[in-house]
Amino acid sequence: MCRRQSILTGCVLFAAVLLSSDADRVSAAFRGPGSSGIVRKTLRDNASRLKQYAQQAQKTRERIAEEQQQLVQAQAALTSAKLQLTSAGEQKHEAARAAKAAAEEELGLKKAIKEQSAAKRDYDAAAAPVLEQLKKSVEHQQAVEKARTTRERIRQPGDGLDESEVRRNREEAAAAEMAVSELEQRTLAKDSSVAPLKHRYEQTREHVAEIHAEVHRRLKRDSTIESAESDIVAARGKVKMAEAQMEALAAKVETSEALLSAGVVDPKQPPQQKQKPKKKSP
Repeated sequence: MCRRQSILTGCVLFAAVLLSSDADRVSAAFRGPGSSGIVRKTLRDNASRLKQYAQQAQKTRERIAEEQQQLVQAQAALTSAKLQLTSAGEQKHEAARAAKAAAEEELGLKKAIKEQSAAKRDYDAAAAPVLEQLKKSVEHQQAVEKARTTRERIRQPGDGLDESEVRRNREEAAAAEMAVSELEQRTLAKDSSVAPLKHRYEQTREHVAEIHAEVHRRLKRDSTIESAESDIVAARGKVKMAEAQMEALAAKVETSEALLSAGVVDPKQPPQQKQKPKKKSP
């Protein structure tokens, strides 16, 4: 309704301009000879101009309607492209899950993990009494005490320490902690009942890591996953194109509606002027 009122206002303003531009000519025509013919011609010209303006306004409205329909179609295309992108992502996720499960099954990952867990339990059970005996030794107690004091030095630094002294305290604390761990590892490695179990545990752990690495390599080479990734790239391109098209059409519709509301019915083409009849040669 507001748009129709704007168009009607534009028509009225256009008519007023036409009539005012001919006001002096009409006034002079009434005062001169043959005034009735001149008045009729002026009125006919104005009526023709108003009719032409109305026709152009109608064509502009029809063009805007077509642009709005194109905008609706662009919105549908964008929605479809986004759905395709979502679907492609889901297909890739499903392809990766299936390929990963197949590779892990073929390589025996579940069995390897169970073997690792069993080896870890056996190793821990054998190492526990050895470590318990080590903790009673003076060497271990001194190493633990040194680690404790260096940790306290970090938690409660003295006043006036510069950055280099703080860094040195942290390094000493880390070295003290490492010394305790190395002492325990050396003790376990020397024990004949623990060393074979530790070796077995390390073997099972390396085997599980190798299986994970091989699964990762297979997923990178899987053709189904590669195809799904290509679909994702294509879908992203469609979304980008649809967004650009929709943005352009929205700007076009907005401009056309603004011009029509302002009374500009055909901004691309200048108004056509009526050609004067050629004079006949005598």
